[in-house]
Amino acid sequence: MRLRALVVAAGLLWPVSALPQQAEPRTSAAFLRGNQLYDTCTSQEIVKRLQCREYIAGMADAFNWDKFVCAPDQASENQVRDVVVNYLRDHAEVRHYSAASIARNALQEAFPCK
Repeated sequence: MRLRALVVAAGLLWPVSALPQQAEPRTSAAFLRGNQLYDTCTSQEIVKRLQCREYIAGMADAFNWDKFVCAPDQASENQVRDVVVNYLRDHAEVRHYSAASIARNALQEAFPCK
């Protein structure tokens, strides 16, 4: 038991610099943009597509909570992701805006509050 606690404590205290660094450093501290989200969501890599789904699901939860969006309880994470990805695909002219603002517009259009 003591050894397990020691291992957990050591893992928590491990320096952040030991983590792998991002391949391409961002040039600014700006939030995720629509182009980046679209690239992630349409990637051939399963991990990136899962990141896309979870990112959008988190935003959808926040927008539902704040009543900006009124998605039905039966809406799945995949359905919500599809709404945003389709919006990104169909509105390439707005992809330079923040991913959150684009997702909000897409979800408000698909799931408006009455």
